[in-house]
Amino acid sequence: MQLRGFHIPIITPFADDYSIDEASLRKLTNYCIAEQLATALVPCGTTGESPTLTPEEFFKVIKIVKQEANERVPIIAGAGTNSTAKTIELLQECEALEIAGALVVAPYYNKPNMRGILKHYEELAKNTKLPLIIYNIPGRTGINITPETIVELAKIENIIGLKDCCGDLKQTMQIIRAVRKNSKYFYVWTGDDLYTYTNLVLGGDGAISATAHILGKEYRAMFDYVSQNDFQAALKIHYKLMDLINVLFVETNPAPLKAALSMLGLCRQTLRLPLVSLSVENYAKVKFEMSQLGKI
Repeated sequence: MQLRGFHIPIITPFADDYSIDEASLRKLTNYCIAEQLATALVPCGTTGESPTLTPEEFFKVIKIVKQEANERVPIIAGAGTNSTAKTIELLQECEALEIAGALVVAPYYNKPNMRGILKHYEELAKNTKLPLIIYNIPGRTGINITPETIVELAKIENIIGLKDCCGDLKQTMQIIRAVRKNSKYFYVWTGDDLYTYTNLVLGGDGAISATAHILGKEYRAMFDYVSQNDFQAALKIHYKLMDLINVLFVETNPAPLKAALSMLGLCRQTLRLPLVSLSVENYAKVKFEMSQLGKI
């Protein structure tokens, strides 16, 4: 697989009764591929409100997205838990769906040390044939995977990349420099959307980006400019997008994103508790920045 670029962790649209809105999910899948130029789609990530999905809904969402994508882009499922055994079971069920890979978040809440993190991902890799992507997001998990640990895990054949949300550019640079010395290619995507330009300039591979639901075309242009060494043109796009990127995280993701997508007629704002829809004040802020960029 060629996975450099911009992967969209697709939202899960809900109907007014909080059931999965299958029609909107199919519509959104096509929109992300055709209109926002997604390189891959990632159903059932945090942006897809995976903690609120039942096991049956989890696999239903993946199946719908895979069917609607119809092999136009790879499908990479969000599939991590804070139990190694449960994650292995989940990965093996995902493997049966014949998807392209899995995004596996670091174990949350129980806060293992780095030896535990190593063993966790080693066991996952041994027990599935799926390509695995490490997801390091300390703000949600309570644990930061160190660069040394990531470099060790990068040596494992079917651990192919990292979604980097550490929020520390020094750490990001350490990782990219170290993994680029290895013979095996290891992808490094940012999950901090505001660092997309920085990731590309530092030698990273793009982003697994919630805001690419709205800004995919712009990110693709940024990627192309950096590939052509036209850093000023890419930087111009970066600064143009900053205000909308910031406002799309004004409340907990994906509330602002669902509000923005509802403005485009692609889904309702409906979220499942404990998440709630955007406040009136913040809705106005999202609407203003969407209009500033000509999105509505």
